[in-house]
Amino acid sequence: MTVVTTPEGYLIVGATLFRDGIYNYGAYELRRMGVPIEDRVPDNAIYRVYRDPKDIFDEESLKTFELIPLTVRHPKGGVSAETIHRDFRGIVEAPVVQAGHNARTNVRIMHKDGIAAYKAGMRQLSMGYTSVLDLRPGRTPSGEPYDIRQTKNVGNHAAMVPAGRAGTATLGDIQMADKSTDVVDAVEHGKVKQQLEDARAENDRLKKENDRLAGEVEGLKGSQLSDEDIQKRVDEGVKQALEDMKTRETVLERTLKMAPGFKVQDADTVRSIMVAGISAQRPDLEINDSMSDDRVAGIFDGIQVRETPRVSSISSVRIGARRTLQAHAQDQAPTFNRLKTLVR
Repeated sequence: MTVVTTPEGYLIVGATLFRDGIYNYGAYELRRMGVPIEDRVPDNAIYRVYRDPKDIFDEESLKTFELIPLTVRHPKGGVSAETIHRDFRGIVEAPVVQAGHNARTNVRIMHKDGIAAYKAGMRQLSMGYTSVLDLRPGRTPSGEPYDIRQTKNVGNHAAMVPAGRAGTATLGDIQMADKSTDVVDAVEHGKVKQQLEDARAENDRLKKENDRLAGEVEGLKGSQLSDEDIQKRVDEGVKQALEDMKTRETVLERTLKMAPGFKVQDADTVRSIMVAGISAQRPDLEINDSMSDDRVAGIFDGIQVRETPRVSSISSVRIGARRTLQAHAQDQAPTFNRLKTLVR
C-alpha cells in the first residue's frame, strides 16, 4: 500500500495488526501476566496459545482496536489518560477489518519520533491489549494442539517494535497471501465500506447510461438520414443564413443613415444595431432589455430618418458580407460530406 504524507507531515501507512492461529509464549511471560504456571515448570518452557478466528475477529473485539494510540515500543503498564502525552506517536485508524487470517487497517504516524522510527526501519507491530485466557488445552479445527485459548481481546495500544511476536504484523508495503486483502489494500484512510457503496452507485449509474444509449441506438436505426435529406438540411441552413445576412445588411444601412458615426464593431446583433439607430434619432426613448425584439423592430421601422451627411459608405459592409457569404457557401460541400460520413 502506498504511504501517504499529509499536508501536516503525518504518515498514513497500511498496517496488519495481528493474525489468528497459534502463538508461542514462554512460561516466564505467562507468569508476568498472572497466569498460574506451576513452579516446577522452567521459565523457558513454551506454551502454545491459540487465537481462534471466531474470537479475535469478533466484531466487538475488532472495534476495540480502532482509534487506539500508536507508540514506539510498549510502554510499561499500557497507555492511559495519565500517560498519553508521554507515549502518543500516532493513531490506529478505523475501521479495523478481517482480511483472510489477518486484521487490517491504516495507521497514522503523527509524532516526529514515530516518523523517525518508521523511516529508520522499525516496521513491525505488537498489540497491547487485555484478554481472557481459557486454560483448558485442546485442538484447532485443523488438528493442531494448543495449551491455552485466548478470548475477549480488548485493544489498548499498538506498538512499533523491531520484531513482533506475529512476524506478519507490519507497517508499509505488505505482501499478503489471501486475495481478500486486495480489497483492504485499496482503502484510503480505512474507509472500505464507503468505497464499496460508491462503487455500487457508480455501477448502477453506468448500467442506466448504457440502457439509455442502447435505446438511442435502436431509435437511430430507423431514422438514418439519406444523402438527399442531408443536402436538403444543408440547403435550408444556407438559405436561412442568406436571409439573416440580408436583414442585417438592411438594418445596418438604415442605422448608418440614422447614426452616421456608428461603427459596425460597436454592435454584434441586429437588435443592438437597431438600438444604436433609435438612440441617435430618438434619445428621449429608453430601450431596455425587457422590450421584445419585435417591439424594438417596430420602433426602429417607425422612425422617420432625418438624413445627415454620411461619413462612411455601406459599400465596405456589403463587400465584407459578400465575402462572408462566399466563404460560407464554399464550406457547405465538405460539411455535406462529413454529415454523410457520420450517418453511414
